[in-house]
Amino acid sequence: MLIRIGEESGALEERLLAGGELLFRQHQLSAHWKEALTGPIITSVSFIVFLIGVVKFVLPQFLSLYSGFPVRLSFFSSSLFALVRIINHPLFFLPFLPALYFIYRFRRKLRENLFSWSLQNRWLKKLAGKMLAARFSESVALLYRSGVTLPTALEVLANSSWPRAHANDLKKSLFALRKGVPLTEAILKVPYFPSVISQMLAIGDSTGKLDILLLATAKYMEEDCRYAVLKAAAILEPVALLLIGVIMTVIFIGLLLPI
Repeated sequence: MLIRIGEESGALEERLLAGGELLFRQHQLSAHWKEALTGPIITSVSFIVFLIGVVKFVLPQFLSLYSGFPVRLSFFSSSLFALVRIINHPLFFLPFLPALYFIYRFRRKLRENLFSWSLQNRWLKKLAGKMLAARFSESVALLYRSGVTLPTALEVLANSSWPRAHANDLKKSLFALRKGVPLTEAILKVPYFPSVISQMLAIGDSTGKLDILLLATAKYMEEDCRYAVLKAAAILEPVALLLIGVIMTVIFIGLLLPI
């Protein structure tokens, strides 16, 4: 789309530079997410590997030890050892293979559906909306700065945005804009955008500093999203450690009760 606009306007180089800058900024935002979630993910994966090792190699030794004792196991210990037998069955992991293949095969579609669901979720809607609003503001600002008109910029974003649900909402705004509705009102067709987007469009349009205001808004929202992700990651790691402690406590209680 940017190439077509650049060819028609005779400013292909400027359009490509704007597109490259957009991709770089989006990559930076994704990198912030990955950086914030790395710690909790490493903690969770390490514990899962450790837990699998305990269940596969340690608990069966206790199971064979207790099976030789004339001891009546408690319901808690019996349930734990029954679960160990099930997990160590050779066919236990077989049903998970098709599920893993399905997740890997349709990972992009699942990711898109998950993000679309977050736009409807009352707890995640605000954060997801800010992320998309930051991307929208930055994209419109850079395209407008390179000489692309606002309707054309909105058309570019409506045809290239992710996820599809967000692209459809932008197309609704574009349709309203083509019917003569002002852009400040048409953008309200995207329900999860913060109201500040419409306000900045109105102020920027009246002052002639639309690109500056939208870039400042995008930067603010990116920092706000980054702070929210870091805060969530700071909460997730202690929660993961607490869950690890609970699971290990359950295992040790089940092992020590027969003694």
